[in-house]
Amino acid sequence: MKHTPGNWVVSGYNINTSHGEICVAQVSNSSIHFDDNPEEVSANAKLIASAPDMFRALVDFIDEMEDQNINNPVFNYGLQCCLYNARKAIAKTGT
Repeated sequence: MKHTPGNWVVSGYNINTSHGEICVAQVSNSSIHFDDNPEEVSANAKLIASAPDMFRALVDFIDEMEDQNINNPVFNYGLQCCLYNARKAIAKTGT
């Protein structure tokens, strides 16, 4: 794993590790904070803060589907599409 380990939490414009020792990111929808839409900034921060949990959930899903031999034609097309999309999302992380 190359990223800062989770859990991440939102603190204003910052996304910090749960103990607050590392600021993982700062969120703003403009270069000047007073122009920010607080609801949008909050939603973006929450999405970013949930990234480690979503990453782990996708990895667990992929592992489980591979254990279940998802490539077997017996599995439905929808599950195969979900697995493909999960692998694609993980690939975007560079992990």
